[in-house]
Amino acid sequence: MKQKYTLQKKSLKYLFIFLMVHFMVVKTYSQTLNFTIDTAVDNGTNITETIVDGVDTYVLTIDHSIDVENIDKTAGSDWLFYLGSSTTSAPFTLSITKNGAPIYFTLNGLDYDTLRTGNISLENQDNSIIAASNSYTLGAGSIVISNPANAVDISNFKIIPATITDLSNFAFHNVNITVGATLSIEDANVNNNVQIYPNPSRGKIAINSSGIILKDIEISDLKGRVISNYKLGGINNTKQLNLPELSSGVYLININSDKGTIVRKLIIE
Repeated sequence: MKQKYTLQKKSLKYLFIFLMVHFMVVKTYSQTLNFTIDTAVDNGTNITETIVDGVDTYVLTIDHSIDVENIDKTAGSDWLFYLGSSTTSAPFTLSITKNGAPIYFTLNGLDYDTLRTGNISLENQDNSIIAASNSYTLGAGSIVISNPANAVDISNFKIIPATITDLSNFAFHNVNITVGATLSIEDANVNNNVQIYPNPSRGKIAINSSGIILKDIEISDLKGRVISNYKLGGINNTKQLNLPELSSGVYLININSDKGTIVRKLIIE
């Protein structure tokens, strides 16, 4: 009887873990927003646009770490954000808050206008590719999201030009997102400073930390079964891992750090 009770407790434990992780990773999305840039504000440091929906206030922040962003109208009266001129190919970074707190979101689409043919790609906060580098011709259209799985449950994303010229010639608007769960400030810091790549992977990954001490990770399947554990030894830089025990599929990685625990999805091809 004691052994049976122990097994029941263990089963309940994994059921609880699965339900908690499932709630954290597979969230219910109900609100879709389109940031047109028509009402955006340029404060000289970054660009923001606010959408008020009932009692909730959502703010999109567009930031370029080196150059000054601009907003302007096209001939068709659409407002867009752009640089106009640049000395670097550093990307734009876009993030969203709800009532002042950072949120997870799904990126559904992004429109562009360009003065000449050039290449643009999109990556999430883990440097996982949302939109592979693609050539877009003179005119306007939508960025092609080639890896929609990497556009789900993201805390920010980057617009990356292939060259300095591409960044100067492209402008963007209509950032369409679906609202996810709210991040605490602590969660946001961990999310933005811990990255796993490549994702999807063929079994070899790198875990990168910027200033956060990583202790260990636990890898489980979507049913909550633990597949493997790895000690990270308190690193605060990059750790390379080979994962031969993982077959093709989707897994969850629990990363334990000095700032708390974060759960990430990992796709093995």
